[in-house]
Amino acid sequence: DGIIDQNYKDLLNFEIQRAESFYKHAALGIPMLAPEARLAVSTSLRVYKGILDKIIQNDYDNFRKRAYVSKLEKFSMMPAAWLDIQDDLPFGIGGSALHSSSS
Repeated sequence: DGIIDQNYKDLLNFEIQRAESFYKHAALGIPMLAPEARLAVSTSLRVYKGILDKIIQNDYDNFRKRAYVSKLEKFSMMPAAWLDIQDDLPFGIGGSALHSSSS
């Protein structure tokens, strides 16, 4: 049974911020992937970011609470992931959402 004190929360918060930084950096490489792989990778980035968000929602308690993204949540992320990989959509819709701080 783990102890969740402020030091533990600070550590997890640091690691979450670090992971999010890696995800943003990785997103820059998606256009270099084969077109058929882009949606899966873009969706995966959103799903893993979602897991980090769940850890925060669970008040960093990953000992007694499971941080996961449901199938419905995963499927609901796919349209935005698809938009992220579009370079030819009008009005700057495609390619920008994955790199924003709200994704």
